[in-house]
Parts: sequence; C-alpha cells; structure tokens
Amino acid sequence: MQNSVRPHFNERMPQPLLFQIDRDPCRERTNYELAKLHLRHDRPRDAVAVVRPALRGSIEASNFFLMRTEVHDLLARAWESAGERDSAAAHYREVARAWGRGDAPFVTRASDAVRRLSAVPTDR
Repeated sequence: MQNSVRPHFNERMPQPLLFQIDRDPCRERTNYELAKLHLRHDRPRDAVAVVRPALRGSIEASNFFLMRTEVHDLLARAWESAGERDSAAAHYREVARAWGRGDAPFVTRASDAVRRLSAVPTDR
C-alpha cells in the first residue's frame, strides 16, 4: 500500500468516501480541505479523523502550511456538529485564546468562537 494517497472525491461525495489520510506534513492543507468537505456533507467524525493528526508532532511538521488555530477552529465546528460538546468547547477556547488579541480578521474569528462557545452547553 502506498504511503500517501490523495483523496479522490467529487462535490457530491459518494457514500462511503474511500480515502487514506495523507501523512506528508506538506499535505496538511489538503487534509484540512478534505475535512471541510466532510463537514459540509454532514460527516463531522470523518472531518475529525482527517484533520486531527495535524495537531500532533512538532511545530515544524504542519504549521508552515496550516495554522494550528485553523485546525482547532475546524475541529471545534466538527465536534459541535457531532454532538461532542466538551470537545467542541475545548477547541473553541483555544481559538478564542489564540486569536483574541490578533489582527482584525482573527479577532472576528475569535469573537465567533467565543459566541459559539457560549452557545455550546457543556457538562462543566
């Protein structure tokens, strides 16, 4: 089996989508885009499985191609969509912390994370 296989899909995303996550750190952006596609097609757990590995490893591994906070933002939305409130809240908190004092576009995204965090009931 090949080490890395590019996902093959079309916008209609047939069921089931067969793919192998590309482990090459240069491909984290590809995996991120695939995760967004999963989320658009109401497959949040598939989105999590594809994008979560981007948070593992050293900062040099994927952050040249994808910001870790972008991954937290997508994971928060995926976990929220999957009904995993505590996991969603943890990632929303990270987005709010990281981008809360950033430039205008990031502050806007941080504010959205805070708003969504307050709307996600948790067991805490």
